[in-house]
Amino acid sequence: PPRRPGEARAGSARRRAGLSERIALLVGGAAIVGVFVGVLLWNGLGPGPIDVFVVALGNRTGWSLTVTTWAVFGLVNLVVWAAGRRPGIGTVVAPTLAGWVVEASLVGLTHVDRPDALLVRLLIQVGGIAAIGLGVAAVMSSDLGDGPSELLTSVISDATAWPETRIRLGLEVVWLSIGTILGGPVGFGTAVVALLIGNSIGLGRRVVDGAGTRLCVGRG
Repeated sequence: PPRRPGEARAGSARRRAGLSERIALLVGGAAIVGVFVGVLLWNGLGPGPIDVFVVALGNRTGWSLTVTTWAVFGLVNLVVWAAGRRPGIGTVVAPTLAGWVVEASLVGLTHVDRPDALLVRLLIQVGGIAAIGLGVAAVMSSDLGDGPSELLTSVISDATAWPETRIRLGLEVVWLSIGTILGGPVGFGTAVVALLIGNSIGLGRRVVDGAGTRLCVGRG
């Protein structure tokens, strides 16, 4: 199908971006994701489904949050590679950096009192989701490799011919179910993440791609 004008401009902007700019998008986006996943964990309303699983696994094994994140996404990358889909550099770098940043942000936030007002914490939750969407969008726009979850979804879709949206939902349910059984920090905020993260990433893509287009036009 023909590409819409906005998509064509965004693609042109990414092609014209230099490698250093793409690496900056990758690293900056991964750092933003890590910081605000840490914020959601600190906020106490419940992180996203895969983070419920990661925290639960870490609690059960005694591994640090960083090591657990690396182990989970490393395993996903191995499964994807074994299925014939070679991960890109961003597929490896993004979760590796984000895992360390999540733990570092949590350490920093231990010195900050969590607000008692539920409304304030809900606003923090929504703001954190928006920031995570922007970070994921930056990683995706770097064109240095899809995230492990995106690649796994694609692999399963290719093998089963099921729609990727249905598969992604199924994976989220699996992560959440296992994480809950293992005693992960599930809460109603987890449902808020599940409901808003897709739109948040879509909005983030428009922001990042729009900024890239304006930058390239300005340089031209």
